Amino acid sequence: MIIAIPIVIIEQSPCLFVYNHVKISTINIVTCTILNESFIRFNTSFDYLIVGNFFPYSIAFTFGLMAYRNMQELSYRTAPLVRPELDKQLPVMVLIQVICTVFSIFPSLVAYLILVYGSIQDLVIVARLRIAYVVMTCLYYSYFAVSV
Repeated sequence: MIIAIPIVIIEQSPCLFVYNHVKISTINIVTCTILNESFIRFNTSFDYLIVGNFFPYSIAFTFGLMAYRNMQELSYRTAPLVRPELDKQLPVMVLIQVICTVFSIFPSLVAYLILVYGSIQDLVIVARLRIAYVVMTCLYYSYFAVSV
């Protein structure tokens, strides 16, 4: 945690400088947008894909794999003690957590990849994908709101 906080502060500090207030003249609303093209590419490829999706998936996959291997190893033990039963509960909980992670975070990633990297010309399909992405993003944030 001591190492992660300064890394996140350094990695997110450009956000203080690249967001600009832009007034939309047709509806008189001020919005906060990014005007720097390189930061837009950085934000879409690194922040969202790597930090927001790859790291959580790789961590969940690693711990899920370790829990699965631990469950296989525990099944070979034949001593009927209470301790191995308690040892089986934690890997099962980790596997359930990994499954919940996959079903709550992965759809948001798929919808995002289709929207950003897909070359869809039909505006109706793009609007439907945006609605699906909003729903999947709510599911994405509900995962982090519920996880303790």
